[in-house]
Amino acid sequence: MFTEEQLAQLRSVIREEVEAESAQTRREATFANVHLKAGLSAINGRLKTVEIDTKRTREAVMTLAQKLDTAQKETGELLHEILDTVGEHHTKLTRRVERIEEHLGLPEHR
Repeated sequence: MFTEEQLAQLRSVIREEVEAESAQTRREATFANVHLKAGLSAINGRLKTVEIDTKRTREAVMTLAQKLDTAQKETGELLHEILDTVGEHHTKLTRRVERIEEHLGLPEHR
């Protein structure tokens, strides 16, 4: 087969090729790692932006909810006042109609 010298030369050539390939693989891995880190950094930046926007949106929603609660309370109070006023006017009008009917001798209609 092979002599010891040929085997040594073959080992040397194989070692050189393996070392060259491993160096190339390390460079590619390093480049890929740098590329991934840059991509991750960009994603982290966008995530921070989303977090800030989410916080602002949450604050805006809370402000709107408080304004809505206030508006509902004020609307309820106003509606209550309107109903009270309409009720008072209706009662007064009913009494007036009854007095007029009684004065004119008209039959009651209920």
